[in-house]
Amino acid sequence: MFSTAGVTRDALHAMWQACRAISAEPDLVTACQQLAVRLSAILGAPAVMYRREVSAWKLLSSDPGLRGARAGEPAPPDPNVLSPEPAAAYPTVSGPNDTRWTPVPLDTGTPYESLLLLPGDWHVGAAADWLPRLAATASMAIRLVASREAAARSAVLTGVAYGFARNLGHVTGHRLLYRYIVAAAARAANARLVSLSVYDAKEGTIAVSATHGYPDAAVEDVRIAPGAGIIGGVFSSKKPLLVRDATRVPGLSPRSTRYQTPSFMALPIVSGREAIGVLTLADRADGAPFTRDDLAAMRLIAALAALALVREQLTALSRELANAAAIDPLTDLFNRRYFHKRLEAELERSRRDGMPIAILMLDVDGFKPVNDQLGHPAGDLVLRTVAEIIQRAVRASDVCTRYGGDEFAIIVPENAVTAAHTAGRIRQRVESFPWESLGLAQPLRVTISAGVGIGQIGEGADSLLSRADEHLYQAKARGRNCVYPADL
Repeated sequence: MFSTAGVTRDALHAMWQACRAISAEPDLVTACQQLAVRLSAILGAPAVMYRREVSAWKLLSSDPGLRGARAGEPAPPDPNVLSPEPAAAYPTVSGPNDTRWTPVPLDTGTPYESLLLLPGDWHVGAAADWLPRLAATASMAIRLVASREAAARSAVLTGVAYGFARNLGHVTGHRLLYRYIVAAAARAANARLVSLSVYDAKEGTIAVSATHGYPDAAVEDVRIAPGAGIIGGVFSSKKPLLVRDATRVPGLSPRSTRYQTPSFMALPIVSGREAIGVLTLADRADGAPFTRDDLAAMRLIAALAALALVREQLTALSRELANAAAIDPLTDLFNRRYFHKRLEAELERSRRDGMPIAILMLDVDGFKPVNDQLGHPAGDLVLRTVAEIIQRAVRASDVCTRYGGDEFAIIVPENAVTAAHTAGRIRQRVESFPWESLGLAQPLRVTISAGVGIGQIGEGADSLLSRADEHLYQAKARGRNCVYPADL
């Protein structure tokens, strides 16, 4: 049985020197292990070190002697019997075979805490006088090492943030952006599995939008309600979740077999006061649990990702608004405003290239009776059908618009000499369409008339439009359901 009565002042001084010496160690774990090794050598009996990060205490040293494996040496107590908050009075605790140990809490109040266990009762004799000074010196040494590690981590985080932010500026398109975010998160946290879930305001659900380490197809149909499960809970609470061991968390549902370790992280991606997504990471590549340092790195990634996601959302919204401003909502063709803007651009290009353009003006013959007799819903259906026929009858480079009411206009920017043939093709397809297939209350015969205007190099928009419009009236005057001029 070890007794502090045999500890000399020289031994106590050597212990104090050992505490100072560990401040030069490269990292916290090594510093704690070396402290235990040095003190064990001085005492001739095992001193042990425990460390923890929010979870239970864990024995650090791998020296068999520090586990009581050598005959006659006291074995350290089970970590589960250690107090969650060691008292300042350093009460003794019991180990196997009625051995006594004195816990010495070090660097308390920090994210990482250490606990030194010395064999015997250090509350009596000279040891009692030395114990507070020993604890203070060891704590100071450990905190010096922690400060260096924190500075190194800060430098790494700065590099991660800089590289991530710089590359984000070059990634456009939501799919590429999603994939870049999960790949960068995997590298920063050394995670084998990562997923990014994004909130869809229209559906009111969260969808897994990109994955790393497993196929997107495995989760592409998954929709998560805010507040449901881990992802939904983190989204609603807007608070990150770090789980070192999922098997010890009550209430967690069994995890998928794709996971190899019980540790995971889930972080909300927040813009202003609103959550817009969730980043989840699992399976550190080294098999260790995720740490507060990993969480800090992911907080930074999530904050930068939020900026990029909002940028992409605004870009998409801008495109939608621009598209809405240019599209006729009934027929999905371009509208009259866009037609005039595009016509000016095509005429300018015609002047530069020396290639004439053409305009087709089309009108549905006798459309007013359709609305009067069958109602506006039937009239809308007829217009949508005519618009579909027009789109299928022209080339991809032709610009189809609903000019107003039952009138359509088409810009033919290339091969203007074929414009009359295009108009004739549209007229024939409208006439031959099986209009009875629309299921209207009475049978219809729908036809169109078309006027063709071919521009001259340098001609203005008003002049060309006026000529195409005049030719449309000529087609109407010739009995409708025809193209004028029919052969240019």
